[in-house]
Amino acid sequence: MLLGLVQDPRKEVVSFRHLFTTRVALRLDEPQQVDMVLGDGVRQRGAAAHKISESTPGVAWVKQDGQREPDRARAFHVTDADLAVLREYFRPAEVRPFPTRPGGAEGVAA
Repeated sequence: MLLGLVQDPRKEVVSFRHLFTTRVALRLDEPQQVDMVLGDGVRQRGAAAHKISESTPGVAWVKQDGQREPDRARAFHVTDADLAVLREYFRPAEVRPFPTRPGGAEGVAA
């Protein structure tokens, strides 16, 4: 898998966007940046990445090759209740000491 990440869509890297089959735009500053990242005309088809609120972290617009319409997506949202369930799941786990290396150095990672 190859990832190409860019913080400023005006940089030269974005001209290579056609090499990536899936493009993801998180919150962007300007309407023109949406087309720079996802492709020409995507904003007119609904991908309003420049209108994503700061109060909705993880929201993005996704454009895949061969698919005309962009998809709105959101990364998973972990709540305090989810973390409490996870804590209870792992609570009975056993903590084991780090094994000794063959030179006698205990607890030293390779």
